[in-house]
Amino acid sequence: FKFYSEESPDFSVAVVKVGDRLEDETTGNYLGRITEVNAAPGYVFNPDANGNVVKSFKDGYNSVEIVSKVQARPYSNGVIIQESKYEIGYIITVRAGMGKLFGKVSGLEVDYD
Repeated sequence: FKFYSEESPDFSVAVVKVGDRLEDETTGNYLGRITEVNAAPGYVFNPDANGNVVKSFKDGYNSVEIVSKVQARPYSNGVIIQESKYEIGYIITVRAGMGKLFGKVSGLEVDYD
């Protein structure tokens, strides 16, 4: 299960660690133990003076990708975890360790072993 946020406060990202629990804030579903945390400078897209949309970095914010391993059942558009369906692009708020983050499901890989 991969979660991605392009813009999260530094203090929320700083408390997320490998080995922490990942949970869906809305359903309370357990989304596994975190196996990777990859943070980078946070960014937003806004129009410049000429109306062109440009990427700019935002102080005090990080982008973050969180990877976890969780038991799930595949279905035609994604996976089912505890009777809830998750697809790539699904907008979600997660509890990651002691942090709360808003973003999207960015990847789903099914391991059949």
